[in-house]
Amino acid sequence: MADINKQTPEFMDFMFNGLDHGVNSISDGGGPLVPFLMTKIGDKKELKRFVTERYEEGIAVAEQTVKDMTPKPDFALIAFDGFITWEEKKYDAIFLKHLTGHKTKDLNFVKDMSPKQTEME
Repeated sequence: MADINKQTPEFMDFMFNGLDHGVNSISDGGGPLVPFLMTKIGDKKELKRFVTERYEEGIAVAEQTVKDMTPKPDFALIAFDGFITWEEKKYDAIFLKHLTGHKTKDLNFVKDMSPKQTEME
């Protein structure tokens, strides 16, 4: 797996921009997050959403879109929501799947989106 501490600032900015966009897309309505593809070629960023009958199809279509792109993007990510199990608890999460680059191809991000629990006094 790729080491997050060895990534370029440009790559990390791209990934966190994707994460910010995903969080902002569902922060008011709570989701679901429509899967989206964010790409960067040179200085140009592009974002496309994939609305499909089955949620998983949107993710697959986004992956195929990147494979078919010419020229290939410098960076590409797919963002989608789902669940992650951590220490035997299930959490809502946003997933970022990075799709390009020899060092970063296997680097994915997950952000817990479960509502914060507040203590009653």
